[in-house]
Amino acid sequence: MLFRSAVLLAAGVTGAWLFHRAGVTLVSAAAKANAPLPVPSSDPVFIRLFAVFFFAASAGLMVLGQAAAMLHAYGSGAAMAAAATTFITGSIAATRLGGGWLVDRWPMHRVAAGANLWALSGAVLVTVLATPWSALVGLAMIGMGYGVMSGASAGYLPQLWARDLFAALAARLYVAWCAAAVVLPVLAGWLFDLTGGYQAAVLVAAAGNLAGAWFARRLPSPEKKRGGAESTTP
Repeated sequence: MLFRSAVLLAAGVTGAWLFHRAGVTLVSAAAKANAPLPVPSSDPVFIRLFAVFFFAASAGLMVLGQAAAMLHAYGSGAAMAAAATTFITGSIAATRLGGGWLVDRWPMHRVAAGANLWALSGAVLVTVLATPWSALVGLAMIGMGYGVMSGASAGYLPQLWARDLFAALAARLYVAWCAAAVVLPVLAGWLFDLTGGYQAAVLVAAAGNLAGAWFARRLPSPEKKRGGAESTTP
């Protein structure tokens, strides 16, 4: 672990040094003069997107971080649990790409609501049929819902706000990811210690996905955002 940390630190320091030596200017003087207005933290659309992303990511990161333990708890062997971790991780990666593709073709409220409802269906499957194979499919569905939401969110930001704001908005949005990585995964571990299983944690994830689908229904289309009173950019 110490060696890996040292490698990551060395890579980060080297990258920072190379960037400094390159003398790259990310924003020109003309761009600074015409920079778009920042999006305030109180923007209702961003708050809604933040909430939807948080609920989807909470469920998905719980599965991503504890897939092997969850499969084992549902009766799978060690080999299946290990293979399931790879399968679920690959599913999340693929659906991230799919989320970006979907939001380019469908309204975000449909994509986001669909992602959360798909994950909710996976939680229901795991709850109703508590077998190793149903757990594999259901947990993968929960992860896929998070993957779609992750990719769709990245594609949705530049649809609503100026592209120059993407980095700042994405960084702010991923605070939801950081919170999600702590809240439900930790709660799931506590519930497992308390109950001896993951059924309660899956139900909490299902409730979160249901809330995410509810919040997603009011995410506006780009035309409504730019033309409405909620717009914060010129």
